[in-house]
Amino acid sequence: MNLDEVLQFNFLGFAFFATVTGYNFVKYAGIAKLHHMSLTESLRTIQIFSLVSFVILMYFTFIMPREVLLGIGCLGMLTLLYALPIFPKANSLRTIRGLKIFIIAIVWAGFAGILPSLYLDNTITHLAIIQTLQYAIFVLAIILPFEIRDIKYDASQLGTIPQRIGIKKTKVLGLALLALIILAEFFKSKLEIANFITLLIICLLAALFIVGSKKEQHKYYASFWVESLPIIWFGLAWVKTFLF
Repeated sequence: MNLDEVLQFNFLGFAFFATVTGYNFVKYAGIAKLHHMSLTESLRTIQIFSLVSFVILMYFTFIMPREVLLGIGCLGMLTLLYALPIFPKANSLRTIRGLKIFIIAIVWAGFAGILPSLYLDNTITHLAIIQTLQYAIFVLAIILPFEIRDIKYDASQLGTIPQRIGIKKTKVLGLALLALIILAEFFKSKLEIANFITLLIICLLAALFIVGSKKEQHKYYASFWVESLPIIWFGLAWVKTFLF
């Protein structure tokens, strides 16, 4: 079954609430820590929303096939290792030099490419492998504007890409990654023109954001506009279903 087909409600619910739970855990667990009684009103609201999302996630988890649960187990473990300070020297995976963005890309791509294939086909198909690689490379590319923005804040031991090769070469790398995504489309068993056009549009938008990145950015440049690219991609895919 083609991964571009509309996924069933159960999987979409599972994916949504797993994403909310995982993201809020990574982002806010370190802030809240043990100070639950002194949380601000906004953080307390996020905490309650996360708890409700987790409860709903448990419902969808019980109706997921075993293959999906094995996949989410692996991705969930990576998420935990990314967030929790369990390593004596490195603290967590996110603090290991040069590793942070690859963990993010693997989890994102696995969720968007591998899990739907396991749900629909009970196996990892050829199409799923290619699309997972495309998603991983895309995430790596759109993370670069964030790393360029944060170069003045990140500790030198993090070894981010801009710290290692400079901003100009980082932008060139980002464009090269986007070119790889487009090239990978030709390795699919069937090249669908509608999908190819959608991919070209989203890669062009990503390229514009990468080229326009700089250390001094508007606060919404990366945190809103770049982060909205996956939503724009979803919107284009949705519109495509009505036009083709």
